[in-house]
Amino acid sequence: MRNNIWKIYLLIGGIALLSLLIFYFAWIVRYYPQIAGNLHLPHVQSAIKNILIERSGQVVAMLTASVLIAFSSLAFQTMTNNRILTPSALGFDAIYAVTQTTIVATLGFVHVLFTNTVLNFILTTVVMTTIVCSMYMLVLRKNKNNIILLLLIGIIISSLASSVSNVIQAAMSDDAFYSVQALSNVTITSINADLVYVMVPLMLAIAYLLFRPHQTYDVMALGEAHATNLGVSYQPMSRKTLILVAVAMAISTALVGPLSFLGLLAVNLAREISKRYEHKHLFILSGLLAIIFLFLGQALVELTGYQTTVTTIIALVGGIYMIFLLLRKKD
Repeated sequence: MRNNIWKIYLLIGGIALLSLLIFYFAWIVRYYPQIAGNLHLPHVQSAIKNILIERSGQVVAMLTASVLIAFSSLAFQTMTNNRILTPSALGFDAIYAVTQTTIVATLGFVHVLFTNTVLNFILTTVVMTTIVCSMYMLVLRKNKNNIILLLLIGIIISSLASSVSNVIQAAMSDDAFYSVQALSNVTITSINADLVYVMVPLMLAIAYLLFRPHQTYDVMALGEAHATNLGVSYQPMSRKTLILVAVAMAISTALVGPLSFLGLLAVNLAREISKRYEHKHLFILSGLLAIIFLFLGQALVELTGYQTTVTTIIALVGGIYMIFLLLRKKD
């Protein structure tokens, strides 16, 4: 059994590395077709080196964000004891959009909190994290560990935030509106490299904090009653997990944009492939699978000339897979 899991690691790890190479090749084909068609040219090595440098920030952001999304999705599913729910149900995308819209509506699109990428990132991350943690404090403390109620309120807040954003944006000038749209619709290609290198240490720290109690998550997967009987402080652990998930999703959303179904795909396929319950294996495999989906999706976007976005591709595949999970569960 142990040999089998290592074979799976090698296979999935190899595919993840291959997906990274495919992503670079797709970018070369897109922007440097003369290199892709003439790999024997003397200046190829210099050109490839420049490509690696140019894309280093984007690649680092995609790697850390995909791992963070996978880790937070797995921890969240364990906490909710539901394989279909993901942290995106708490409405991070809508909260992010309404935050940007409010900044422009109140301070203007030339204000430093909007134009300065780092300050804007910190502000939106703090706002998203505060709202989600406040939801926890107000809802779960009065209703024990009622995660379902929290999710319902998250959906309501998401719808409300989207409506507020649309109303405010309708009253904006054209310049302010397009500025908000440009920043709200975060994409992989618009990642700020300077911001990446500032936030990567924090993202890695959060990923480590989610991974470290993997044995506790193994017990929590049995349910609150069994976990409590086995000595797990279920509610304090749930509180800590939710805070980490909130910070993780806020950072990843503000950095690479909404990837709602990436965690759903990666975590559930990790369960199917490994056939194991130990979270230490599920964390690693789901992280690798998230990397594969994100890089192959972005490579497809590059090759098709940006006719679509990677978020659209992942949402399409993830939506189909979610329907499959629902139908299979019903059967």
